[in-house]
Amino acid sequence: MFKETSEQLKAEFQLLAQRIFEEHGETFARNNRTQIDGLLTPFREQLSEFKLKVEQVYVTESKDRASLLNEVRNLQRASERINEEAEGLARALKGDKKIQGNWGELVLERVLDSSGLRRDHEYSVQAARRSESGEANDPTSSFTCPTTRTSSSTRRYRSSRTSVRWLARTRQNGSG
Repeated sequence: MFKETSEQLKAEFQLLAQRIFEEHGETFARNNRTQIDGLLTPFREQLSEFKLKVEQVYVTESKDRASLLNEVRNLQRASERINEEAEGLARALKGDKKIQGNWGELVLERVLDSSGLRRDHEYSVQAARRSESGEANDPTSSFTCPTTRTSSSTRRYRSSRTSVRWLARTRQNGSG
């Protein structure tokens, strides 16, 4: 009987101990989860904020990189245009009269455009005209003056009957 009672007490003690461990284990697990969540929640929030900042920096850097690449391409195109114009100038300076004339026309037209004059309004390029005497006159460029006055060199040119006299007069004025 003592043995039976002892076995029975032992079994009851084990059941009681098991119930206590289960109750305390669940409480311990809940407390641990609560404490771990309390520790990890700020870390998760900071990690989310860090992720957002990294994404923003990446987007900004991507835009900046694209903008920089675009500017480099623009500079490259501008450099190529400058090189082409420099080559054109070099050829013109070497003596090809047609190229010299074309280069001069291009430079003149750019100067006129950048000064605010409008093509076919205040100036024209390669416009065929006739003098008062009816002679063909094909100047490279001509200007429309806002008044009816003419310059003295224009009057002298019109009064010249031959190109030789005109050439002599333009040389007198230092323009030929």
